[in-house]
Amino acid sequence: MTLLGLVMSVAIQLGIVVTLLIVLRRPLLNAVANLPRKLGRRSRRVVTIVVAAWILGTGLFLGFVGAAVIGATAPRTIAFAAEIACDGNVDHETLSYRYLTGESGTSQEWTCVSASGESERIVGMTYLYAALVFSAGSVILLGVLCLLVWVFVRRRTPDAT
Repeated sequence: MTLLGLVMSVAIQLGIVVTLLIVLRRPLLNAVANLPRKLGRRSRRVVTIVVAAWILGTGLFLGFVGAAVIGATAPRTIAFAAEIACDGNVDHETLSYRYLTGESGTSQEWTCVSASGESERIVGMTYLYAALVFSAGSVILLGVLCLLVWVFVRRRTPDAT
């Protein structure tokens, strides 16, 4: 898969989500604006906990899936994580192989060579650090989006001050 194919696959999905949000924005905003009345006095705390849990869970999911997909298709984009996982020199190899006629696969190998010359595989740690960084970015992005939705909901609520 080329970089253009990767960008297009993400752009198409993002375009579908944005289009759905634009089409459904009024029903969604009305439902969210009426939520405090339906939940009663404890609604703010309940909504805050639910939204925070959703942001954290979705952010972690997007970060781990993003690290796996991006690391497999464009491994140099997660090289920063290998540098975090290794105190010495980082070596990266892309291994292509065939397991059946007409079918092939690719494997990414990250190794850390310490100052004493010892070599250690750091594939798992590289993907873990990349996933945590991508998750943090996703959580921040989702938090900003939820804050923007909250601002729009507050504008639509008649008793907002």
